[in-house]
Amino acid sequence: MLKGYLLSFGFTEEDYFTFINYNKLREYKKETLYRKTKEINECLLSYGYTNYDIIYMARINPLLYSLSVEKITSRINDFIRYGYKMKEVIRATKQIPRLFNYNIDLIERKINNICSIGFKREEVLKMLRSFSSLLSIGEGTLNTKLDEFCSLGFTREEALKIFKAFPSVLGHTKEYIVNRIDITSKLGYKKDNIIKMIKKTPNILGISLQSMKEKLEDLCDLGFSYSEVINMTTNHPTLFNYTFTYIKDKINDIVSLGLTMEEVKHIIKVFPSILGLSIENIKEKVEFYDSIGLHDIMIINPKKLMQSVNLSYARYMFFKEELNQEITMNNYLKLFMSQERFESSFGYTKEELLSKYLFDLEKVKELKK
Repeated sequence: MLKGYLLSFGFTEEDYFTFINYNKLREYKKETLYRKTKEINECLLSYGYTNYDIIYMARINPLLYSLSVEKITSRINDFIRYGYKMKEVIRATKQIPRLFNYNIDLIERKINNICSIGFKREEVLKMLRSFSSLLSIGEGTLNTKLDEFCSLGFTREEALKIFKAFPSVLGHTKEYIVNRIDITSKLGYKKDNIIKMIKKTPNILGISLQSMKEKLEDLCDLGFSYSEVINMTTNHPTLFNYTFTYIKDKINDIVSLGLTMEEVKHIIKVFPSILGLSIENIKEKVEFYDSIGLHDIMIINPKKLMQSVNLSYARYMFFKEELNQEITMNNYLKLFMSQERFESSFGYTKEELLSKYLFDLEKVKELKK
């Protein structure tokens, strides 16, 4: 009965012999083990697990079938209370099938241990949802990982920030990280720049070397030189997360706003972060600067596109209406002075200025007529 059931579910004959001879499962009569196996499988299926998921977990953790349906249900509910969605529970328990065997006190103790190295509880819970294997890492190991990252040139705060943004990095050895840095340097990056790239975009440690090479080639195919591509990805390593199609389409979208292809490529070379902005955001900025005769800002000083169009508009209207000053290419930097300097010079906080001058492109166009 048990053997036939397991085979029909998708297990192999080898799995059957493993289960009936495994540790605590040997103590059960075959009829009892059949009943428990069937009940647990049906319970897991009702929560959205597939036959494949269950087979995968049971092969790693045969003691899954020593648990009660009540304990499995309780553990799933515990994770949902931690903020997990059901698909995240499934992913977590596939990563660590023995999570079903943990009691809630053990899980709480592990969460507290992770918090003790410098994380807030809500940060730990978020990290666990993307990398549940964190629960299987001991407190001593976490401190060792922290020390290892510090030895590579990161501060403690930077290392914690990297762990928070890309927790699966904790599953890698120091040797792996060192090797990744060495291999990446052979693509043309300086090692100190690689450290900076990791600080900005920690998940590049999870991108294969082959994928990085392909992305560099893709960018070259779009008309950039290799040295330009190295500089662009050094300044904005998130480029490695974009697909070739996404980058190509974004370039074409920006060109469609009235800029030439050469202008767009120049902007991207200097300010690659523009590829991460929505086309709506870029369109507002292009239309605004064009409308006030400052199109060349985007070419001469592309990084100024980082400033929100709402703030640029509010400052433009302030100078025009309250100081009767026209902003031209000769004095445009007034729009971009630091907030501290602007506030000490003119007495307006950012919030006060934004609330007084709500962005209205049509009003600007009318004023320029």
